[in-house]
Amino acid sequence: MEVFCRIALLLGLYLRVTAGAGIYFGMLTPIGTPDEQMYGPVQLALNDINNHPEVLSGHTLRLVIKNTSVPANESMYHVGNAVAKLQELMTSKTDPPVMMLLHHGSVTETDVIGEITGKLKMIQISTGSSSSTLSQRLVFPYFYRTVGSWLDVVTIEVDFVKRFGWTRVALLAEDKRPFTEMSKEVEILLRQSGIEIVTSLFYRVEQLGQVMEKLKELDARVIMHHADGLGSSLCHVFCQAYKYGLIGKKYVWLSLMEFVKDYRNFASNMHQKRKLSCNAEQVVQAAEGQFITFRADAKHASEVGYEPKRPFTDPAEILREMKEQAWYNDDTRRILYQLNYDAIWAAALALNKSLSRLPPRIIANFKFTDLGTVTDALIPEMDRTNFFGASGPVSFSPHGSRMSWLSMEQIRNGTALLFGVYDQKSRNITLSEKISDLWYSHGAFCGCSTYSVC
Repeated sequence: MEVFCRIALLLGLYLRVTAGAGIYFGMLTPIGTPDEQMYGPVQLALNDINNHPEVLSGHTLRLVIKNTSVPANESMYHVGNAVAKLQELMTSKTDPPVMMLLHHGSVTETDVIGEITGKLKMIQISTGSSSSTLSQRLVFPYFYRTVGSWLDVVTIEVDFVKRFGWTRVALLAEDKRPFTEMSKEVEILLRQSGIEIVTSLFYRVEQLGQVMEKLKELDARVIMHHADGLGSSLCHVFCQAYKYGLIGKKYVWLSLMEFVKDYRNFASNMHQKRKLSCNAEQVVQAAEGQFITFRADAKHASEVGYEPKRPFTDPAEILREMKEQAWYNDDTRRILYQLNYDAIWAAALALNKSLSRLPPRIIANFKFTDLGTVTDALIPEMDRTNFFGASGPVSFSPHGSRMSWLSMEQIRNGTALLFGVYDQKSRNITLSEKISDLWYSHGAFCGCSTYSVC
């Protein structure tokens, strides 16, 4: 009996030591302008995680945040500063050791930090880069991101073409990485699907006249366009398409990952600043009825009637909470807040499922020498990630990139309007309108299997 009492006493002491024990993640992020305040959504998620009875029960998840901001006149040194902050995080005598790293930063910064964490055998979850380089698993073996790779989004083009039965497609890409890479990747996928590639052209803005002449000469009707997504490239393309007559019901343009929603206003501003040779009305006329895509969130899915199961989080409630925070800024793209909120949830859920496989000593008193053990336990769960977050469903491809939704939008009277959602994982297209309604400017039907559009 005495032996059992001692065991019970020791067990009780052990539980008191480990229950509520702090578990630490690191975070590198700039803290300054509203666009940089991505730590706000992460802190909100942290609070939600610690208040959830089914996640890391008996433990408290905490963050060690390192500010990677640099003065504007020293912006060229931002990568070196981020590396220094990571070193500070890993060698600090006062900060507790961290089990994995959350990161928000530029494309170049993400590449460099990702290579370092790969050598440290530390899981890194990032939100700031869609670079296809980061999909190289040999270089970035422990890298994940809640934003997808540029190359992952091109499947929507293949499925868009198949949906409407086209067999002849032209490809047009701004002559910069990753847009040329996207064009090359979709060309491979289209050819594998038996789609004829009329031509694949890379362009600079000053060459667009020659490009349009070539497209017209080859009788290209369905044109897939890849550019920076900030609006100016697409306005230049539509301007030249207007001048060369590649507009109207005989042509379909699909441009990937475009941020702009109001092309009339955007083109007007460019024209006033003498950065665009067409006026706003000409661009609007050229763009009428054409298609763009962008990353979708839960609100977009709801608007087209796509309502999958939602465990753990309610996107509408999360967005309401975000808007109540001091850091929330209407000028910052909402999706960025949501991606950062979901990053720490992905990490916490993977750890939650891994706890039973980790030695109790590591949970109670983690040291950097335990990093390999923790990473080995978490990687299988990271690979199996599947939950519904603030930005929609969250899962990762085999190379660690986010698999989620893309919004499908049509430009009408200069404004991009949502008409569907594309699920990257299932490759399913959900439309909110009848197919015939999409082709109001193309003769009401575009399901032709011939080279012509209508």
